[in-house]
Amino acid sequence: MGTNTVLVPIPEGISALPQAFAMHGSKHSQVFRDPDDANRAWVVFDWDVEDYGKFIADPEVPAIFQEAGLQGPPVKAEPAGEYES
Repeated sequence: MGTNTVLVPIPEGISALPQAFAMHGSKHSQVFRDPDDANRAWVVFDWDVEDYGKFIADPEVPAIFQEAGLQGPPVKAEPAGEYES
């Protein structure tokens, strides 16, 4: 299990996405607005890397993104570190 951080442009229909995430194994997600870009968010998932890969590879996902109003595909952010505190 791991945490993945993904940049997702925030659409008005963002609330439709958690169900699609859960169907592909995401156990939890937190969405944070980017303070420098009102159309972008940071999404932190509790999602196994393998399940995330299956989500991105699912041929139905682009239509889900489009229906939710996403402006582009997610961009995976590489972790810079992990700390106990």
